[in-house]
Amino acid sequence: LALIEGRALDWDRFAARVIEIDPADYQNHAWLSHDYARVAVFDAARYHARMCTKLNPEGAACAYIIARVAMLSGDIAAARKTVLDAMTRNPQSSMIQLAQGELQYFIGDCAGALRSIAQARPEFARKEVGLDLRHHEDAVAIFAWCLRKQGETARVAALNRLFIAQHAPPVTAGVYE
Repeated sequence: LALIEGRALDWDRFAARVIEIDPADYQNHAWLSHDYARVAVFDAARYHARMCTKLNPEGAACAYIIARVAMLSGDIAAARKTVLDAMTRNPQSSMIQLAQGELQYFIGDCAGALRSIAQARPEFARKEVGLDLRHHEDAVAIFAWCLRKQGETARVAALNRLFIAQHAPPVTAGVYE
């Protein structure tokens, strides 16, 4: 919450404490890398991505994070290499399929991105009524963008309505359902 609200120092203190408590937890490094990349602090994002890989060399989540940091920082060649290497090792991993879908989006291959993201997130193929979008914000945005590029505006509108319904802020301050 501190990161989203722009309280960088509070967030940074929290992040440092998380690593201090358990420096060998690769998942903590993966999440920190993801968050740093989202706010374009790429040196820190790369550091935590490397730590994730050092702690879990074969981890799909770590490969996803490395590819994501490369994509967000503009290094498409590094992202492509990471995704291709990871697909060779573990093509059935949903994290690797998601990384491939994001890479396809970044290089302008919306048809490929839709296939890869649907494979990584099979729930995206469901009717919107049963779809839970609360944990896949990044993938939803890419999926919706590519659907729009493919001319599927009715489906995009339905996803948008569902996203708003699932992400609406609480009506009463301090209450969250």
